[in-house]
Amino acid sequence: MLDPVSARRYDSPTTLDSKHEPRVRTSETPTPETEPTVPNTQAAEKYYRASQRRRMRNKPVRTHARTTVRDALAAIDANADQSDWSDADAAVAAAVSALDRAAQKGVMHASSAARRKSRLLRRYHTVRTPERTPRPHTPPPIPVAISS
Repeated sequence: MLDPVSARRYDSPTTLDSKHEPRVRTSETPTPETEPTVPNTQAAEKYYRASQRRRMRNKPVRTHARTTVRDALAAIDANADQSDWSDADAAVAAAVSALDRAAQKGVMHASSAARRKSRLLRRYHTVRTPERTPRPHTPPPIPVAISS
């Protein structure tokens, strides 16, 4: 028999029943992943319905933003050894526009959209102009010893 402390550990496959004896979890025992979420109150039920409506409204915007970024990265890689960058230029502009639109609609956080745009444009400029030297990395400041 396991002691109650070790039975409560998160990595343990056992849980405690009402008599504080360990009960082994079987495949039939519902887990938080398999157990359906049921709202307890009328307000929670309404909130759940509203969140589902928002999710369905936001999903195509988020999917479009991800797809355009993926297409832009593919266009950048495809044009890496060519001199014609018109396809990559258009794909990058579409991806930046889609990310801005997703951030404006609140589907994606503004900082997240800015980070994705920054990474995309950094890759675009790195591949398009490989002879350009990157900015030098400034070292962190040297800590000053405090004398007592």
